[in-house]
Amino acid sequence: MSEYKKEFTNSIPTILPVIPLRNEVLFPQQFLPITVAREKSLKLLNDLAKEEKVIAIISQKKASTEDPEPKDLHTVGTAAKIMRTIDMPDGSKTILIQGLYRIKLITFTQEMPYFKGVFEPIRNEYLTIKDPARVDALAANLRNIFKRVVDLSSDITYEQLVMVSNIREPGMLADMTIAFSNVQIENKQDILATFDIAERLNKANIIINKLLQTLELG
Repeated sequence: MSEYKKEFTNSIPTILPVIPLRNEVLFPQQFLPITVAREKSLKLLNDLAKEEKVIAIISQKKASTEDPEPKDLHTVGTAAKIMRTIDMPDGSKTILIQGLYRIKLITFTQEMPYFKGVFEPIRNEYLTIKDPARVDALAANLRNIFKRVVDLSSDITYEQLVMVSNIREPGMLADMTIAFSNVQIENKQDILATFDIAERLNKANIIINKLLQTLELG
């Protein structure tokens, strides 16, 4: 039976600038390239000092919303580090970001010229394991069905399968299997917003199993 620490402390709240994400959800430890074309988000990137590279990535509730307001954004997102910025010919920017840790919105501090908010960092949440035996069983089952999904799907690369195979932290395992899978954005956001590890693993099992059934029928 695995042994896990059962308590953790979050960092103090912090203020971060916000880039709304339209068609995707960013998870901790995930690398993701995104195109930034909105005037507000471009202003945010231009205002960042060279040493200030951490931003908040918050997914929109509806991808069709062109100019989101605070009510159009989810309250759980991911703090992200900007790894690289590329200026595009059309005036947009492509940035490569790495998810760092979950964040929970406390309040917005400004809306113009771009969003800023106070966030509670949710760090090391994978250490909050109340039932290690159940978590181990859920993690083992998730690994098995994810491998079967990879065998039937062309959407997941061999490198992503290797990465998932090497993950030892159960919370991160749930995150990455969902991040790499072709599932609905609502499902990804639900996983991101689930802090309890056993519950997150259980939800990930249900989502990936449904995906497997769809692939098998196809």
